[in-house]
Amino acid sequence: VEPRDLAASAYGIREGLLLEVARVMPSIADPGEARSRSVREFAERCHYEEPHSRQVQRLALQLFDSIGERLGCAAEDRRILSDAALLHDVGYHINYEGHNKHSYHLILHADLLGMSPTEQVIVAHVGRYHRGAPPNRRKHLAYAQLDKRTRARIKRLSAILRVADGFDRGHASAVDDVLVEWGDDALRLVALPAPAANDLRLELWGASRKAELLSRVVKMPVELAGPDGVFPRES
Repeated sequence: VEPRDLAASAYGIREGLLLEVARVMPSIADPGEARSRSVREFAERCHYEEPHSRQVQRLALQLFDSIGERLGCAAEDRRILSDAALLHDVGYHINYEGHNKHSYHLILHADLLGMSPTEQVIVAHVGRYHRGAPPNRRKHLAYAQLDKRTRARIKRLSAILRVADGFDRGHASAVDDVLVEWGDDALRLVALPAPAANDLRLELWGASRKAELLSRVVKMPVELAGPDGVFPRES
């Protein structure tokens, strides 16, 4: 009997059988699609709250598109922010208390396809800092061990994510859009309500509570406003 070659495939058994039946030669998957699928499936395994996470992701990307370049963000930071926004609450899978820290550890050790080790570290840190204490290299050892450029990226993206998360404080997807107005002495974020939303006071309060880091990054006050005018900043 002549020896036969055995080749290992990255495809699953079901996909292999279907390809064999169809006589279709497999091609290399789009790395972007593989990454999106991997991030989504990881979030699902952690039983994430999909409507809230999708809403925060959508608002975070709106803010990024409006202010990211002016903050100094690179084009590739958009994808990192998108993934961090989708995964920011996966720490609920362990416990609500300190869930942002749990999110950090889960993301850091997840098997995420199409994501470089450096990107995964940044995604984990941005998820870590979506709430609670802001990045601080004197207090947070893992953050302090990163190079200066990486720390700056984390701080900028965390600042955006915190506000986006605040804009869905009620987990009701009440904010349809956020308009950005750059003034001489303040950055104003104007929240527009979704068709079914009657009141945005909770969302404006949530965003106001989490806007301090963004204010530091832009080096000016951040004002929150809705249909009824400017929401008062907390002292």
